[in-house]
Amino acid sequence: MKICLITEYFYPEDSGGTPTVLSQLMRYMKDHYKDLEIDVVTSNNLYRSAHGKLQVFEDWKGIRIYRLNSPRSNQPSTVVRLIAGAVFSTMALTKLFFRRKYDLVVVGTNPPSSPIVGRWLWKRFGIPYCYLIHDLYPDIAIGVGALGRNSNIARISRAYQRIWLHDARAIVVLGRCMHDYIITEYQVPTERINVITSWCDPNEIMPMPKETKFREKHGIYGYLVIYAGNLGRSQGLDMVLDAAKLLRKSYPAIQFVLIGKGDAWDHISSRITDEKIINVHILPGVPVGEYPEVLASADVSLVSLEPSMEGLAVPSKSYNILSSGRPLVALMSECNEISRMVIEHGCGIQVSHGQISKLVKVIIKLYTEPKLRNQMGLNSRAALVAHYTIDHTAKKFWHLFQKIVHVHKL
Repeated sequence: MKICLITEYFYPEDSGGTPTVLSQLMRYMKDHYKDLEIDVVTSNNLYRSAHGKLQVFEDWKGIRIYRLNSPRSNQPSTVVRLIAGAVFSTMALTKLFFRRKYDLVVVGTNPPSSPIVGRWLWKRFGIPYCYLIHDLYPDIAIGVGALGRNSNIARISRAYQRIWLHDARAIVVLGRCMHDYIITEYQVPTERINVITSWCDPNEIMPMPKETKFREKHGIYGYLVIYAGNLGRSQGLDMVLDAAKLLRKSYPAIQFVLIGKGDAWDHISSRITDEKIINVHILPGVPVGEYPEVLASADVSLVSLEPSMEGLAVPSKSYNILSSGRPLVALMSECNEISRMVIEHGCGIQVSHGQISKLVKVIIKLYTEPKLRNQMGLNSRAALVAHYTIDHTAKKFWHLFQKIVHVHKL
């Protein structure tokens, strides 16, 4: 089977997120499925570096990477990002017009215009495409308030999104919540949508004692409730600050640590200072190598997602928390994939946004019941090993790819 992946950023990109996930997945599949040939069409830019270009072709241990000299899309302006993404998609389409002997084309949502390539190849040459959805646009932009739902751009973008979704031979989403959203919003047949979750390598992040160098370095001790990730508008972390205020006098040993960066940093910092929320510490993101220590430092870890983002995102850092062997408090609706996972595996507790008093009770319960906390931590690690490793994910993709190609050849 010969496939082509189209994504704007790929190996050696190591900034995390979708580029790293796709690089790891393709590497693993190439190493474990010998009948699989993989080409990748990507950009010669690095996401976090404004300088330097990668070589236009690289054979990465059997994965052929073709890099396009496309403009950088990592720009502050949304319009500039969209234009750069459209240029990349156009260049990718031109490249594949002359290299079209594939059994399957795989397109993602980086850039959002990538499905144009898959659909064009399907209509012109009959090559089926699989649509991997990590970030569904324009719905995410609408959810965070960056784009009006009834604006011309939103209506046009949603119209194209509907076409791309309906013409894809298969759609892959990160959770059942995204599956349900796409059915409701875009009326895609349920049998076309496949739920394949993210993963974590249990050998990279392992349970460790909580008395870490990270705690010592920052002088933060006691019972730590840690959130590590993007401090953005879609996380809704005001709820955590409100809960901390209610606990600061009655349970001074309970300390909250928010780690990361994002457009909510200034707002969070101001609230901590102005409202004297002395039991909350806000810290910048840490190097990748220190991340396992951050997770190990937690007694309890938080993941959060604002209601407007439900059905549009599944926080992938949740699987890192499972691997670290810590209980997980999911601040999101019951329908989110992470909430369902927490309930099904007994590895944490779900709290909906707005339920501040419930969050306070949950934090106290886990603080005062160490046996429960430890058991949830054990359940987290067991769930990760049993269900959420890259091997589980790769097998699901391999079976899906085989099914698409087999049905197409009938």
